[in-house]
Amino acid sequence: TWAQEAKIVPSDRALNDQFSFSVAISGDYAIVGAPYQYKDATGGNTLNNAGSAYFFKPVPVWTGAVSTDWSNNANWLPTYAPASIESVTIPTTTNIPTLSAAQTVGSLRFTGSNKVVLGNYNLTVDSLTGGSSSNYIVTNGTGSLTINNIGTSAKLFPVGPSTTQYAPVTITNSVNRNFSVKVGNTVSNPISGYRYVNHQWDITPSVLTGNTATLALGWSSSAQAATFSPAQPVQINHYNTTSNTWDVSFSATVTGSNPYTATAAGITVFSPFSMSNVITLPVELLRFEGKNTEGGNFLTWTTANEVNNKGFQVERRQTTADAWDALGFVTANNKASNYQFLDNLTLGGLKTLQELNYYRLRQIDNDSKETLSKVVSIQSIGKGT
Repeated sequence: TWAQEAKIVPSDRALNDQFSFSVAISGDYAIVGAPYQYKDATGGNTLNNAGSAYFFKPVPVWTGAVSTDWSNNANWLPTYAPASIESVTIPTTTNIPTLSAAQTVGSLRFTGSNKVVLGNYNLTVDSLTGGSSSNYIVTNGTGSLTINNIGTSAKLFPVGPSTTQYAPVTITNSVNRNFSVKVGNTVSNPISGYRYVNHQWDITPSVLTGNTATLALGWSSSAQAATFSPAQPVQINHYNTTSNTWDVSFSATVTGSNPYTATAAGITVFSPFSMSNVITLPVELLRFEGKNTEGGNFLTWTTANEVNNKGFQVERRQTTADAWDALGFVTANNKASNYQFLDNLTLGGLKTLQELNYYRLRQIDNDSKETLSKVVSIQSIGKGT
């Protein structure tokens, strides 16, 4: 407990009036004694509201110091603060703040060149300012950065997978949500043949439904795979953790130069995301051939790349005037593969076995988009069993 006198100006007094009060601090609260005396301009003393008292809760502010042990979580809290901190300022220091427990902060502000390392602990803030490639949150473990109330105004999440890699995220959303973000420096189950940035962003809203977001993902050239080019078309990819496939891709616009930023809109599914160059077709078909055998017409095809591929519907017709008949469906491997299919010539009311039969593949994506292959023809010289 302590007390002091100070000059204040009541609303009904002149600026040169002198006014005294006392303050006592107990635990998380301060007790302020109401004015017990003020001295007016004539020098006379007048008592006013003697004996009254007011209670308020101080706003805890912690700015740290170069000598502070930043790796000790106890140093993140003022001795009189509750479990969360109203305001934290991160100054320039050789000591990097490292969380040893989950932390909640009202406002987090960088004022110099520094970083905050999360490790396996979450950091939640209402606001964050001063983030940049020199000042950011390192998500080097399972911990993530959560910023509350992200809506239609773009908000920067200054994050990176290490103290030497900056990979920020900027989010706008159709409705207010709390968003959690972390980024790693490897991509889980990369799509064969795609040219990647070696980051994976986990971006999760507090409510998974009812969102339409715009994401801007940043990276530096040091994170690019050797075959990746920001000058070529770029897409942001979404990974479906239920089906274990990269199931949706969003066309992105690239701006800036080392660091680069790729921006995509209309995103309604979340976590995880990766970034790659665009392969024009979801399946790169190297070869589609067929030949007549004793068992029927035997079709084979080979893919170089597959992504987001549900499979192939095999179709046949006898003349160019006929409708295409669906013969069967071959499930995709979603990797470079060889496929085969035997048509035993029993479907579709064949006119004569000597006529040509025409075949094509209808490749179907997981999102129901379709692509047709070239047509191959086979002269049927005999019907199998």
